[in-house]
Amino acid sequence: MPTPKQNNQLLNKFAQQLATWSTEIIEKGRTPFRRVETYPEVTTSIGPVRIPLVLWINRQSMMTGGIILLPRENLEETLEQGRHCALALGLKYFVTWEKNRVRTWKICPQDLFEYQVLTLNNPEHPETFRFILEDLFESLKLTIVMDPIAPADLCASYFVNLYRATLQKALPSTIETYRSQREDDDSTQADNIDLCAQEANRLTLLQIISLLRFDLMPTSILPEKLEQALTLSLSQLPKILQHNLTLNKLTAPPDLALEAAVAYHHLILRLRQLSWAKNPERVSASLMGLSRNWFPQQPSPGSDCSIDLHPLTPSLEEEREFILSDSPSLLALSALLQCSSGRTRTEFVFGHALILNQHMLPHGTVSARLVNNRPISAQERSEFSTQLRQSWPHRRFKIRTGQPLWLWEFIHLLGVSHPGQQLRIEIPQAALHTALTGPVWTLLSEFFRLETITPKETVLLVSLSRQDQADSPVAVCHPEGIREVDPTTEQLRFRNQLLLALALPEDIYRVIEDQLVWPPPRSWDDFAQKELAAYAKTRFFQFMQRIVAPGELSVSEAHEKADSDAFLIPVPEARILKQLARVEKSIEKRPETPSVDQLLAEMLHCPHLTTLELDEVTTTGPKTPKKSTIDKRFRDYLVQQARAYGVPNFPDQYLYFLDQPEMCDYHLDPPLTLKSRFLGQFSLENDDGRVIEGYGEELEQALIFCAQAGKHKVTLPTDREQINLLLQYYHKDLNLLYEHMKNLCFGEIANPKEAHKTLNMAWKKLLLPEIEWFKN
Repeated sequence: MPTPKQNNQLLNKFAQQLATWSTEIIEKGRTPFRRVETYPEVTTSIGPVRIPLVLWINRQSMMTGGIILLPRENLEETLEQGRHCALALGLKYFVTWEKNRVRTWKICPQDLFEYQVLTLNNPEHPETFRFILEDLFESLKLTIVMDPIAPADLCASYFVNLYRATLQKALPSTIETYRSQREDDDSTQADNIDLCAQEANRLTLLQIISLLRFDLMPTSILPEKLEQALTLSLSQLPKILQHNLTLNKLTAPPDLALEAAVAYHHLILRLRQLSWAKNPERVSASLMGLSRNWFPQQPSPGSDCSIDLHPLTPSLEEEREFILSDSPSLLALSALLQCSSGRTRTEFVFGHALILNQHMLPHGTVSARLVNNRPISAQERSEFSTQLRQSWPHRRFKIRTGQPLWLWEFIHLLGVSHPGQQLRIEIPQAALHTALTGPVWTLLSEFFRLETITPKETVLLVSLSRQDQADSPVAVCHPEGIREVDPTTEQLRFRNQLLLALALPEDIYRVIEDQLVWPPPRSWDDFAQKELAAYAKTRFFQFMQRIVAPGELSVSEAHEKADSDAFLIPVPEARILKQLARVEKSIEKRPETPSVDQLLAEMLHCPHLTTLELDEVTTTGPKTPKKSTIDKRFRDYLVQQARAYGVPNFPDQYLYFLDQPEMCDYHLDPPLTLKSRFLGQFSLENDDGRVIEGYGEELEQALIFCAQAGKHKVTLPTDREQINLLLQYYHKDLNLLYEHMKNLCFGEIANPKEAHKTLNMAWKKLLLPEIEWFKN
């Protein structure tokens, strides 16, 4: 009997075969269908669904001819799914291809009606399926012509899919335009240029939706003038939308690509054709569907707060007073949703938390997601240091290049918070794995009261308030139960207790609570004592040590490895320590003696201690991604395109600019080496030892360029001004060729460093002058 996985594979193969036969029928030209697609994702009112087969009349206009579903076991579930899929694609009918029959269903207001049944008389013969498919195409053609769904009856999900189709059509050209505009240096903004392009793509869609929603879109515009028309019309929108719809991650974004403009122009015509703006409720519902598609995550705990920093989803709540985000599309969509419902009291701020000050941040409960792991650039260090002097005027923090943005957002937010203000912050676990001498633990211990800490995968949800630490314990909401840690103990012990409470399984944590004691802070050398030396070698000790040791994120001025107090670990009572020391000594004489780990597990009544794996302690920061290798095939393609564009041939192709020049022949044996240069007089040595002497920087450059190109004989004018004229033309053509190759390279490769390296390697293969010559 086939497994569910095998059944899925068989159904996928059958869908592909149906698509092949459907394409053959479409090519005959007897149907209105123009394209067949297998398993496209469609947004429906019950979530995203992949449909086995979709017949398109016009994909970009979301004009669907029919859908075919392949029921697995539960037919009722498939029928319910078919209803939602058909409505999301603007259809009244859908098809289920079952084992012995093919049925067409009609969607009625309250029920489904079996419209047509085609019986598979001989399912074992492949031709049977082809004949049935041709009959099915004929029947679907009639349903489209005789019983189409009216534009007024189209549901909100249909328009969400129309938006998505436009975005998919416009995105490739937008990404190519954004990549091509990047500077050669590795600026922070260019690190994720594809995300910048995606945000700009979404924002253009929201601009069009907003102008159509408020009836401010010009009646007649051409695709070439679309961007200009949008810019002029946005000034007529409500003020809450004007700013949020013009945000961009780049300070100087490129112009709208023509291919993208054509896609958006098509969308405008289609929405007007369907009278989309005449139903405000459906418009709002389609925006809500678009929000769920773009931001499918669940809101973070604490999303009911009045102040939200870096939320996961757009805000729909009227009581939300202040929202900060580095996503232009999230802010714009939030503003559009609130403006459509008449709620305009929320203040929207674009950027990171380091732009905040106490005057900007309202009073009230703050919910913040500070998880942006983007490294801080050298250019940002001075700017962020200035902001930190405002939030912590009596302290001097040293920001290091490469540290994650979330760390200093967190420290800055602690500084700009108001006295008594409640904070609910999501931060990476690495924040608490810093040294006690670092700013995180120093600020938390001096100015804040920790209330609860909840681990969530790789982040922590920390609830705290800006006030003195109280006697009440901190609640660590571990999956196996709530663990309370007393904050009144010595700070180092408090830190390590929190880290152990977050990481240890229940049985081991109970051992620490019930059977171990916390010694006073001591230096690491004290562990060389005989009674502690054996305990320090156990898996249990090393396991805890890895948990409490400072992580790779360095935020303290002192060298963290020298902070011996970070190794404060709970220890067993003296009796157990002495027994461990005796056993360790006897193992040297009698190897068959049970190990120290086994003895410790027996004495503490916890068998789990013998099976601890040191690798179980997860790292607190993301792993550094491996450097991607240069694609040699693309580099060769780049060289080929450069030659097709035209590699300048110096000096031969520029000699026709000169009028009856006096010429001189030079015999070269590359490479040339500069031997001397004095007052314009130079000496160049060939590879065979021959010396070429001459006068003038322009002649020297011309000879070196010819040698770099591998030429052995070259004819140059004797007049210096004429040589200089040839170099000027050569300089101009090299610039044009370089820009052409740069656009191709940066438009294809997302990583700017890799793109720049690929471009340089391709340039060297062309045997052309160094880039610095014509760039400077």
